[in-house]
Amino acid sequence: MPIIEVNLGDLERLTGTTLTVDKLQEIIFSTKCEIDSVSEDTIFIEVSADRPDLFSAEGIARLIRTLHLGKSSIYKIKDGETTLTVDSSVKDVRPFIACAIVRDLSLDEESFKQIMQLQEKLHITYCRNRSKASIGVYDMDTLTPPFKYVALSPDQISFKPLGYSTEMTAEEILQTTEKGMEYAHLLEDKPRYPLLLDSRNIVLSMPPIINSEDTKVTVDTTDVFIDVTGIHWKTVNKMLSIMAVNISERGKGEIERVKIILPENKSIYTPVTNEKAFKISIDYIRKMLGIDIDEKFVEEKLRAHGFTVKSISENELLITPPFYRVDFLHPIDFVEEVAIIYGYNNLSPIPPKVFTFGSLTDETVLSEKVKDIMIGLGFQEICSFTFTNRDILFKKTLRLEEEVVEVEKPISLEYTVLRDRLFPILLDFVSKNAHAELPQKIFEVGDVVKVDLKYETKAKNFRHICAMITDDTLSFEAIQAPLFALMKALNLKVSLRPLTKPYFIEGRAAEVLVDKEHVGETGEVNPEVLLNFGIRTPVAFFEVNLTTLLPKVKKKFPYIFYGR
Repeated sequence: MPIIEVNLGDLERLTGTTLTVDKLQEIIFSTKCEIDSVSEDTIFIEVSADRPDLFSAEGIARLIRTLHLGKSSIYKIKDGETTLTVDSSVKDVRPFIACAIVRDLSLDEESFKQIMQLQEKLHITYCRNRSKASIGVYDMDTLTPPFKYVALSPDQISFKPLGYSTEMTAEEILQTTEKGMEYAHLLEDKPRYPLLLDSRNIVLSMPPIINSEDTKVTVDTTDVFIDVTGIHWKTVNKMLSIMAVNISERGKGEIERVKIILPENKSIYTPVTNEKAFKISIDYIRKMLGIDIDEKFVEEKLRAHGFTVKSISENELLITPPFYRVDFLHPIDFVEEVAIIYGYNNLSPIPPKVFTFGSLTDETVLSEKVKDIMIGLGFQEICSFTFTNRDILFKKTLRLEEEVVEVEKPISLEYTVLRDRLFPILLDFVSKNAHAELPQKIFEVGDVVKVDLKYETKAKNFRHICAMITDDTLSFEAIQAPLFALMKALNLKVSLRPLTKPYFIEGRAAEVLVDKEHVGETGEVNPEVLLNFGIRTPVAFFEVNLTTLLPKVKKKFPYIFYGR
């Protein structure tokens, strides 16, 4: 989860109350946040990933005022006269933009630092390192509306990038500046680059790369212009809402919408604040929390926290969350909010009506037994993520592409799918530990996920064991011996059958059979695969499906499941 840095004195100024570190911890803990560390007056807070509105001191202060002091946080939003025209040229580059203005700010070094922190934390998380959206903040006094958002060929772009004193072309910015080199891949192969200009053709920024030095915000800035550009409208609008609301905490809490004129002769004022409303039954809240909570209490407290609440029947409310919150997707999220407001410490524990004993599943018992055996054979256990990517699973291992469970909106290119095998993960582990002393003997007992449309989730988990050895010299027998020792310890008779797979050396691989049923495979790894992973020493492994093996072990070796 993101860790933010706040100053205790700054929080006290924003909340108008005296705070201690212990009191702050008590307040924020109920919202899944906690203090990570403290250095004099600087506090490092680990913030829940689903609360980006808390990614700066302004959000934490708002939380303290509403949750601890009982003060409402109401923001005035009005449609302004400032306009921005979107040119059709941005459609295939970075099509969406939303803007707002916040005036009458009183900034100092700490508040300036918090604005920059909020911007960067949003960039790293919800904006996916600027690929999905990117944020710009500018000194309004250096600008002359109306604005325009266009895409120009690189040779038409020249301005002074933030932090530099000389003008540069677009290509110079991408090749020589720190931010340009870091984010150049986002404009790779684009014939045009997006550009934000004012009426004098002064450059505000070249999204998503860098802002202009001429329009930068300083501690003397009183009015700011905020823009968010991107490829996903909902993210663009929500990031603008969070930036505008939190920055307005440094002023009068007033936000001025900007009129966005679209290419199709339509217009929209941003930020758009018409959030989805949810119908919530009071009985549903009572049932989920196990308390007889009063409907009037729910209405009053939610309104104080910025929610719009309407009573639509005797037992039902229509609730709209604040426009800057992103964590309301289901009625249960509102139940959680009520629980936070009510106070978890005020909920009385109730003994369960049915008394039961917990126990380990058969699969877990077998897994623990297998781990003990492998450690006894001199192997070291590793634990890795179930998430991985197609490069590791298929491209580097030369496996044919198969259907795997994919992450719909991955936050990182490293974790886009769920693994369907363990051996690619162990190969990746070996490649990252090439400096370690040889021989390396590692194993992992973990879940793999296979697509299976028969199940409600369209997928099924299997428990696998994979053991791997790497050394200067290696033979098939080096991995066969621990495989046979494991099977013997489980009272199973194993046999091998020749196997041809692209990731194995031809003639040095075999299927693992128990009772003539395929349960796994073993062999020496193809040198081409090793080169793909950057491994310079021979590798051999076996991988066995423990889920398939379980009924056989229960039949041949039932004693390990007794007394668990």
